[in-house]
Amino acid sequence: MRSAVCVDASVFVKVLIQEPLSKVARQRWKMWTLSEGRRIVEPSLFPFEVVAVLRKQVYQGYLTLEMGASALAALLDADIELVACSALHRHAWKLADHFGLPTAYDAHYLALAEMEGCEFWTADGRLYNSVKDEFPHIRWLGLTQDGKL
Repeated sequence: MRSAVCVDASVFVKVLIQEPLSKVARQRWKMWTLSEGRRIVEPSLFPFEVVAVLRKQVYQGYLTLEMGASALAALLDADIELVACSALHRHAWKLADHFGLPTAYDAHYLALAEMEGCEFWTADGRLYNSVKDEFPHIRWLGLTQDGKL
């Protein structure tokens, strides 16, 4: 079985549209999917989060309707394995409580990475900083290999 990687919506949106750290996100995405042939695993809430961000970008005028539709098509065409199971929700609930997270969205990514024994990548510096000392699977897109920006 191919090794897996989990990325949250903050990383994948950077793959789809131009934002800070998009170049890094796109390089990593190519490495994971093309060079390394890794499975991309996501909690089932992932497409909802990505679509919500894209729609908000269009609504606020940062993306044209056509750009948003193109990004949506890329999301729907991506080779992503969505995971939904009771165990994931239970584990996310426990992690959200443990880390004092106000919602369980981020905890679903943490739980899935832990269950899969894989890296979890985020562009959310606040999430990274709040769990990095106790959660060895987390990686922040803003850090290079040597741990610097």
